[in-house]
Amino acid sequence: MDENDFTVYSRIAEERLMSRIMASKPDREPQSAISGSWRLRRSTSAWCHVCKKPVGLLSFSAAAAAFNTDLQDIGFLADRGEIHRLHNRYAELMICRDSLFECFDRRETRIFTLDQLHSAR
Repeated sequence: MDENDFTVYSRIAEERLMSRIMASKPDREPQSAISGSWRLRRSTSAWCHVCKKPVGLLSFSAAAAAFNTDLQDIGFLADRGEIHRLHNRYAELMICRDSLFECFDRRETRIFTLDQLHSAR
């Protein structure tokens, strides 16, 4: 089994776990119950109250590196609410991976001039 197979199997297992959790408590949503939401919080995943689902987490620097931008841009997007900020189980401030990818999918492509390209080098 290679790394891709492991990722697929992990994702399937996580989806099955979430469906069992949701089926066992149909009268309560995890985001409204403190005891339900803390169990979903890990170092790299947590329940996003805005997305209303479990999401992967990225550090601010990893989020900036993923889209070849800077920390200031990520902070600006988080301050405007375009991407969601969450705390992982170690109380580190992280970025909701789903909201980050949705934000950059919606974002228009920026056209650089020759001067901007030369100054970036």
